[in-house]
Amino acid sequence: MKTPGIVKIVVLIIGFITFVMLFDTITRIFFVTILASLIAIFFVGTANRIEQRAPGGQKLWISILILAILGLLGIITWISSGPVISQFEELGPQITPAIMQVNQWLSNVGRGQRIVDATGELDLSAYIPDLDGFVMTVIESIAIFFVILVAGVFLSYEPKKYRDGLLFFSKDKKRTARTIDKLQDRLYRWTIGRLAEMAVVFVLTWIGLAILGVPLAFLLAFITGILSFIPNFGPIASGALAAVVGLSVSPMMAVWVIVVFIIVQLLESNLITPLIERKAVYLPPGLIIITQAFMGLAFGILGLIVATPIVVGAVVILKEYYDTK
Repeated sequence: MKTPGIVKIVVLIIGFITFVMLFDTITRIFFVTILASLIAIFFVGTANRIEQRAPGGQKLWISILILAILGLLGIITWISSGPVISQFEELGPQITPAIMQVNQWLSNVGRGQRIVDATGELDLSAYIPDLDGFVMTVIESIAIFFVILVAGVFLSYEPKKYRDGLLFFSKDKKRTARTIDKLQDRLYRWTIGRLAEMAVVFVLTWIGLAILGVPLAFLLAFITGILSFIPNFGPIASGALAAVVGLSVSPMMAVWVIVVFIIVQLLESNLITPLIERKAVYLPPGLIIITQAFMGLAFGILGLIVATPIVVGAVVILKEYYDTK
């Protein structure tokens, strides 16, 4: 074997090992890019629609949108920071006693006692992360959010450059340009639809929990609204958290909390989502669930978050490919 051949093999092996070692970092960068692109698509799409009805350039309206959103977030933070911080401080101490109450409640129920006898004493509190770990997770999440936001803002100011960059590598530029336009339109519609659903879910959940008198109603509703960005799995996670907090009051309160979440999800699935999807983009529910399960298991929470946008993109690209074939 010639020396150049050996060098090529060594380089390929080193390259493969490097790729495997950096795979997690590469996937994170890819997912962050997808989320930043969604933010850019939202700003650019909204600015373009405003520009059609009002004077001013695209960049001007993007700047106004960014300032308006930052101002709104600042006002909301200033008004609600006190209650939210106090509710976060109350949330930790309430979860542990509530989960302990699950153990006691199961022990007093016939089948629950059988579970306890079969598995030993239940210690669900062991699954609660420590406060330091929780704080570090929150800080990391906030840091990633700001990276995504800043990247999305930069992408939104120069969309043509990135579009031209994609077209540069394409042989059929007209077809690729058409696909990009359709992809941008569908993702914009999907993003607007998700934001509308998140707002409705937040309001309905807040009203329901407030009527029941559940502790931390605003915070739980806010978390529910945010997690509803992740279809199917988000509501389950937020509903479980709210039920645990309700259990800190009484088992019956936990039952009523679950009822509220079931009603909200029924309204979302059968009324809110169909109405929004008529103007957004229809996605097969089975395909979404399968993709979410795979992405969640393979890549964690970031994979779960970007699963649905990836499905939207894949549907648009495949449809464009087969329609023009």
